[in-house]
Amino acid sequence: MSSTFLVDVANVSMVGASVVPGTTINSDTTTDGSAVDCLDVDGPITGVFLTGNAGDASTTITFSLVESDTSGGTYTAMTDGALATLAGSATANDNLVKVVTSAKRTKRYVKCRVVTAGGGTPSVPCAAFVLGRKKIVGTGTGYSTT
Repeated sequence: MSSTFLVDVANVSMVGASVVPGTTINSDTTTDGSAVDCLDVDGPITGVFLTGNAGDASTTITFSLVESDTSGGTYTAMTDGALATLAGSATANDNLVKVVTSAKRTKRYVKCRVVTAGGGTPSVPCAAFVLGRKKIVGTGTGYSTT
């Protein structure tokens, strides 16, 4: 592989905002982000989740990646269980970055999913992004992305 991939991140990676920064998640809800088209992505898909002040000691937060054949279709969890769960805590879940990765994406569209459960009345600000590496074409030092 060309060393270009180490220094030209802007042209060899795909980033899609799934849960828009500033979105607020309340108790006992499932929030799906926007669909991110991964047609030109090769290899693992990574979800990066950010939380603000979780605010309630009884609320658990689960982050996961879900996929579908169509952007408006039915989304199912990635087959390798790409998820992270934060146990209920008054302060330990504040201002965190959690990363989940799936090497087994089989469908074109990916969303980040945030699920809150538990009692109380939290108001958790969050954001989530889908990251991936663009497909590689060519041989030798002539690698390029599509």
